[in-house]
Amino acid sequence: SRSSMNADGSEHYTINITCDASPKTVTGFCVTEFKRLVEERTDGKVTVYAYTDGAIGSDKEVMEHVRSGSIEMAAMNSGNQTTDIPAVNVFDMPCIFENAEVARAAWDEPAFRSLLNSKYEEAGLELLMLTDQGFRETSSNIPLQTIEDFKGLDIRTMTNDVHIQFWKALGANPTPMNRSEVFLALQQGLLDAQEDPYVSIELNNYAEVQDYICATNHQFHNITMIANKEFFDGLPQEYQELIRDVCEEILVSSRKMADEAAETSLQEMVNDGMEYVEPNQETHDWMTKVSEEKVWPIVREKAGNDIVDAMLEAAEKARE
Repeated sequence: SRSSMNADGSEHYTINITCDASPKTVTGFCVTEFKRLVEERTDGKVTVYAYTDGAIGSDKEVMEHVRSGSIEMAAMNSGNQTTDIPAVNVFDMPCIFENAEVARAAWDEPAFRSLLNSKYEEAGLELLMLTDQGFRETSSNIPLQTIEDFKGLDIRTMTNDVHIQFWKALGANPTPMNRSEVFLALQQGLLDAQEDPYVSIELNNYAEVQDYICATNHQFHNITMIANKEFFDGLPQEYQELIRDVCEEILVSSRKMADEAAETSLQEMVNDGMEYVEPNQETHDWMTKVSEEKVWPIVREKAGNDIVDAMLEAAEKARE
């Protein structure tokens, strides 16, 4: 609704922004912080309605709303954007980044970002921010330290072809399963393991049914902030710039929050009796090699060579 006017005669804008996550998560923080900063900096000349906890629907549904323009903005993991933007399959490439610093520097690299932004634009979207929830790690009842430990591991994955192929390539038995069924399956011994960022592992109380927390660092979990492009382009220039500035600021604070949350969650789980283990160097190198040979080609097919090459080049630059 853009019909009303501000007291100074300028047009009053309303932005609806949503996510399917709790305000306690990094995703939820991005949404609520966006509201706070935009309203504060426009002296209320722009009203932002922030909806968390899936109040407007699942990420899949919200993606449709933002593309059609019935909702202006959203924050979500790119997993639910692959149908509309095949290039975002690039984020499912496992074992590219050694640590968060390299991952973030790669994602910020101008050539990669410019190409990625253009892929969103083709779908009628503006990618305003690319932040993260840290690495996806593995909780397990088998300590994952050697190559052998992965063989025959019954692990829950998301319903994502690349994730499934990755675990298969490691010799595990991946089972896609709804989040709501995982706890019981672990409790009953139908599954040995599941994978998620530390924060999610802790929030779902898997410490009650899992013995080990394994730093597999196999995938860096993104959070995108998107806007309907037609809506964004229709805003006055000063508001577009203000929104970009706000997103730059949130990027910094959300990364800090992701790091702190991961550390706190890991500590909590160890306090709850889980044992922290890391795969040895040989295993780590093997995971990377298997990913490169068997999984990256699948991603190339889905995402396209241009974006895959751009990300690999960005990762190289980040290492330097």
